[in-house]
Amino acid sequence: MKIRAILQARLNSSRLPAKMLLPVGGMSLITLCAKRAANCGLDVTVAISDEDTDDLLAAELENHDIHYIRGPLDNVLGRFLKAAQNMNDDDIIVRLTGDNPVVDGIFIKELIDFHRKHGENYTRTLSPQDGLPYGVSAEVFNLGALRRVADRSDLTASDREHVTAYWTKNDQFQLYRSPLRDDFSHIRVTVDTFDDYVRIAQLFETIDNPITVTWQDLIDTLNRTSSKPADGLRKLALGTVQLGLPYGIANATGQPDENHAKAILTHAVSNGIKILDTAAAYGTSETIIGKSLSSDALQNVFLQTKIPPLDHICEDAKTSELEDAITSAFYRSLYRLQLQSLSCLMFHRWADCKKLNGHGLKVAENFISEGLIAEVGVSVSSPKEALEALNTPIIKRIQIPMNILDTRWEDTGFSQAALKRPDVHVQARSSLLQGVFTLPAGDWPFISTQEAEANVQFLNDAATKFGRESVIDLCYAYLRSLNWIDSIVVGAETLAQIDENTRLFAKAVLKADEVNAISRPKLDHNFLNPANWPKG
Repeated sequence: MKIRAILQARLNSSRLPAKMLLPVGGMSLITLCAKRAANCGLDVTVAISDEDTDDLLAAELENHDIHYIRGPLDNVLGRFLKAAQNMNDDDIIVRLTGDNPVVDGIFIKELIDFHRKHGENYTRTLSPQDGLPYGVSAEVFNLGALRRVADRSDLTASDREHVTAYWTKNDQFQLYRSPLRDDFSHIRVTVDTFDDYVRIAQLFETIDNPITVTWQDLIDTLNRTSSKPADGLRKLALGTVQLGLPYGIANATGQPDENHAKAILTHAVSNGIKILDTAAAYGTSETIIGKSLSSDALQNVFLQTKIPPLDHICEDAKTSELEDAITSAFYRSLYRLQLQSLSCLMFHRWADCKKLNGHGLKVAENFISEGLIAEVGVSVSSPKEALEALNTPIIKRIQIPMNILDTRWEDTGFSQAALKRPDVHVQARSSLLQGVFTLPAGDWPFISTQEAEANVQFLNDAATKFGRESVIDLCYAYLRSLNWIDSIVVGAETLAQIDENTRLFAKAVLKADEVNAISRPKLDHNFLNPANWPKG
């Protein structure tokens, strides 16, 4: 039986172009990854694209006598099959990526041993469920199983791009869990952004033997200089609707003036918040962001905006009308934000993604190919919409209204479906339901005072039971404890709220048994949609 590690890599990364050639540990990132994977004698092949953009990558691998093959850019599955064409069905393949340099031969051997003992066709890591740092990841599968997947008639373009996505989304995998005593999922060791690169480059600068040092020694070193509070901010996204509009039923201060809004933005970014959420429909929010943050500051955050609702595009409209509407809206947003490209362009409504047989998504896909955006996302209102979005390959970010009183996402199976799509970022908004959860029962809209009192009592009792300092702390901790939610959008109208939110996100999450012990009062699900609330 043969075992081969196939390390996929490319130079045209959207967030950090040419990162494979960046120096780490006295060599390029791709060279370090390949040599660490082979440091226990494993057969390693690097699979790169046959595009001209990867010619420099091929030259780098040749210079270091690292074996490689070339294949289709987007059909990474095809590259894997080519790299394994001289192998038999019962041979084992290890899938690695060129942005995870902490992975070494020892880790790979442990994963292979686990696969042989417990796995069937496919074994994988999956942070944070596995307790491993984000970036200590690898996958092991039998080559015959991969060949059978490749022959399926229902395989999507996304399945071919992500190689093992078919198994993951169909829950056909064995999860490998960390052998370490502590949970290190709060530590990030992948190289996806410039901040990631600086952190990893500094880590390897402290190491005498970057190729042979064990993955556990690297994690020990990084853990001594890493803090959970800072890493807790990875899930905190700043919502900016309040900076452009007087928004929220519990907003007592109103819309901050431009100077105050600028102070809020700069304070948030300087305090470690890396995700900004805005929209063309959020009044002057985009303009304020563009005026407040320098291009250098914006390069270090993940900035997502939403095109305005496309209500004026009727079903009998021409596709050119839809293209013009999306393109003009997108460029207006870039102008207001004073940017040339964007981390993520989102549709404000799921219905807009479906207009004219989904032609708008094709327009957004063109933006990706042109290097104008890195991802396409959508803001949804219901689990039904979210499940449809989850089954749309181009959608990589889904924003949902979710809070501690909302059971719809588990009841409909969306939470489990999201876990099977680790390539899709699920983002929660309305964690406090526009601040309603902070109000006395008499001020709750839509439902009766009696219902409101029951929910207020539940929130206060749960906060006390689980040792949280407030209902706000409880609501944030609950969402942060859910492993299928990747980030949480929280707005702020004052500098004090930024400090409060970052402090609360640094606190411990709820334990699994505490989440399971939560028993909510019955609630009219229509209440969870502010669009249903009485106006005025």
